[in-house]
Amino acid sequence: MDPLNPCSCLELSRRVGGRVTLSGWPIATRRVRTADGRWMRFLSIEDETGIAEVVIFADVYARDGRRLTEFGTKRIRGVIHDQMGAVTLHAEMIL
Repeated sequence: MDPLNPCSCLELSRRVGGRVTLSGWPIATRRVRTADGRWMRFLSIEDETGIAEVVIFADVYARDGRRLTEFGTKRIRGVIHDQMGAVTLHAEMIL
């Protein structure tokens, strides 16, 4: 399956507001508990162009989080956000 609107880590800041698919190797991750007691995750992904930060909110993490335990590159579809200069991909689906 071809990714929808593929995007490299380097391109994220130029495509703010867009819905893209980012592919890369997970290099760092942190799981945190939300105010309502559910789990979410922050994930750093690296490809040949750089590093990108991904936010996986509780609903997506509950549905697709198990895919993060599989070995290999990850493909994450979501929307690019820029909050005061911090560009992140807000995951909608882990493929």
